[in-house]
Amino acid sequence: MRAFLFIVAVTIAVVACSSTYATSPSEDIETTVNVAPATFRAGDQVTVAVTFINSGSRPRPITDLLCPAPFVVTNQARAVVGPESQACTAPSSIRMLAAGEHFTLTAQWNGSALEQTLDERSMLPPGTYQVHAALGFGEERTPRSQYATVVIEP
Repeated sequence: MRAFLFIVAVTIAVVACSSTYATSPSEDIETTVNVAPATFRAGDQVTVAVTFINSGSRPRPITDLLCPAPFVVTNQARAVVGPESQACTAPSSIRMLAAGEHFTLTAQWNGSALEQTLDERSMLPPGTYQVHAALGFGEERTPRSQYATVVIEP
């Protein structure tokens, strides 16, 4: 009887763990980031284009909304410092990228900092920053390794 229960438990575990996304859904997603212009003054609008490429052999989900922004900005210490947080009111929208497919999201950014005050918009100080593609929401919005370098001038 114990052997039978063990086999049933193992079978349930194997079935529960096997799914289309047994590995991370973003595992096969590659990204590219382009910022134009790459040198600007805080407050000026720049265009950030983030391209997601499914390099895997099966469809992978990504969000196709611009809220939150499809990118994060890091400083030289690799800390996330921008863009400002957004209150997203639109329902989440998921797009399935077929194997080999790519999709580009284009967003505007003005050098806004992640931390904002209630009285005014905070801008990043002059310096060099990295703009990374970001997948997911909340704590899952980690910077991807590929990035574009931007310079905010005084």
